[in-house]
Amino acid sequence: MSCRKLLICDDHPPIRTAVTYVAREISKDIEIVEAGSASEALALIEQHPDIDLVLLDLRMPDMSGLDLLSHLKAKFPATPVVILSGDETRAAVIGALERGATGYICKSAPTELLAKYLERA
Repeated sequence: MSCRKLLICDDHPPIRTAVTYVAREISKDIEIVEAGSASEALALIEQHPDIDLVLLDLRMPDMSGLDLLSHLKAKFPATPVVILSGDETRAAVIGALERGATGYICKSAPTELLAKYLERA
């Protein structure tokens, strides 16, 4: 895994814990930063400009994930942002990709798919 620092943005702690577990199974050396809100995510990425990958939920408590995605891509265009969402609608996927998401993983997807995405990041 070439990703050395991962930012997980999801307002549900069990999701962040599960993603952390999967990431650590791939690389014990990865540094993981967690945000439970959009404002926290924006503050953390400012503090950690060396983040290699952002995993972002579309439903955040203080800002829509699409708006947060737009902010992240405007301020940190080189940082890949992959959506990890329970919204499996075509409109959500297309909307995220149009705003600059590098990829889209549905939360209902097998854990192996998340692992493969993290390995490629």
